[in-house]
Amino acid sequence: MTTFFSTNRSSILYARRGNLSASEESEFLSSPEVDKWIKRGKLELFDLDPEVQGISSTEIRKAVKEGDWEKLEKMVPFPGVVEIIKKEKLYTN
Repeated sequence: MTTFFSTNRSSILYARRGNLSASEESEFLSSPEVDKWIKRGKLELFDLDPEVQGISSTEIRKAVKEGDWEKLEKMVPFPGVVEIIKKEKLYTN
């Protein structure tokens, strides 16, 4: 991470997911490896809208590879995103 964060323009914005308990999250964020980057303003945590918090990109890629468009449409609550995935043939390789 030191190399990545060596410039003032490098940072990571990451989303809170629903699969960590508050104590697990706190332990992770206060670990020496992570805490030093938070203090330098290089890492920032944000909350996702609950509607999308549980979406698994792994499961989405799997559904596309299997051609399970019905499953994909259930997992992705935005029809426009589903259409882009189909049109651009994302995740098919």
